[in-house]
Amino acid sequence: MEATSALTEQKLSCFLAKHGNNRARRGLLLFWSRYPSAKFSKPVIYSAVNYPKHDVEKALKDMVEEGIVVSSIQNKVTLYSLTLNEERRRKIIELSTLDFERQQLLFRSIEQRDRAV
Repeated sequence: MEATSALTEQKLSCFLAKHGNNRARRGLLLFWSRYPSAKFSKPVIYSAVNYPKHDVEKALKDMVEEGIVVSSIQNKVTLYSLTLNEERRRKIIELSTLDFERQQLLFRSIEQRDRAV
């Protein structure tokens, strides 16, 4: 069981290094790991992730371009949701299976790696 957990964390680490390369993006990934089937408007997302609006706006735009998040328009309101791509969804949902401490250790290791580069 521990080996599976380590392998999962290693895969998550690689995924996060590529797609969660700043705090706003990591906040959005955590957000969608908790609500993988829901759709949200920008104001709801801004208040939920609690990072500067400009940072979240840029992260959201980048994640839509990368295909991690999709946007749709319903009743003239743009809504955002997690991709339907099963491989990417699985990695993001796996993030929610880690306890808070493991998530923070994973994020810190990515931040340290980014600083070293």
